Amino acid sequence: LFLKRIAEFINLISSESNEICSKEEKRTIAPEHVLKALEEYAAFFLSDTWFINIHNSLCYHYSLKSSRNKIIKDAN
Repeated sequence: LFLKRIAEFINLISSESNEICSKEEKRTIAPEHVLKALEEYAAFFLSDTWFINIHNSLCYHYSLKSSRNKIIKDAN
């Protein structure tokens, strides 16, 4: 039963992420779309701290990606 509910939750978030992506006329679901879907639907289940941690992790990932791209660009 628990696994079934988890699968339903993932389906719900996936569908909502896809809808958000489509509304923005994008073809690829980005992490921001998933985060928006989680904010809409998971707010009932997850704490604000959880959202802050996910958002901070995403920002950290983008900063690392940006730094890595700058190093590669400078090396060329």
